[in-house]
Amino acid sequence: MPCSFITKYLISTFSHVYSFFIPFVIPLLGWVGVIYTMVMAGLLNKRIVAKLQHMGIKSVGFSGVDGAILLAKRKKHIVVVDERGRKRLIPGGYTGKIVEVNSKLMELLLEKGFTLVVSPLALGEEGELLNVDGDHAASKIAIGLKADILLFLTDVEGVFIDGKLVERISVDESRELLSKIGVGMNRKVMHAIEAVKNGVEQAIIGLGLGSNPIQKILERSIKATHIVRG
Repeated sequence: MPCSFITKYLISTFSHVYSFFIPFVIPLLGWVGVIYTMVMAGLLNKRIVAKLQHMGIKSVGFSGVDGAILLAKRKKHIVVVDERGRKRLIPGGYTGKIVEVNSKLMELLLEKGFTLVVSPLALGEEGELLNVDGDHAASKIAIGLKADILLFLTDVEGVFIDGKLVERISVDESRELLSKIGVGMNRKVMHAIEAVKNGVEQAIIGLGLGSNPIQKILERSIKATHIVRG
């Protein structure tokens, strides 16, 4: 989720949040948390659902909080990399790490032919709303649903090492390669590996731009990075 989108929405919406939300919601999340939840579980989720429906794809959208699909533990601290490339420890705020996936609701909807749009928000141990990593959520959901394929769409063709696209990464060789992969993408690879280790047949990282990217990646008519067992 582009931060600029949320920032713009925060600025344009700040003065329009109704006063009856303030006593209950603001102390729990803070203003940024409120707007983030509104955007992720509301506006963007529904825009995606609306687009799918317009294309004739029966779809439903919700967050990981609904039906307690994603349960998470709140992080006390998180590690960030500053502009100089140094790692810093900062308060975790309302971020969490997924500890459990309840897939029953999703399975029921999939059986009815729905395409699911799940926003990366989770339910905390004390009933709080937690922001969770989208790639981690996708990996955990794929494992919970026993999916055949987990596909990550990005703004690049896949994983690059020394300027070259790596089209195949096996789980066995992944540990050696992770240190050579850039920050951000290496975490995506880690979540892909986690999925494959836990029953998903393969995970793919590929370019999500252009027309019909999913079909082209699955048909291998465009290049991507495939993470497989072995």
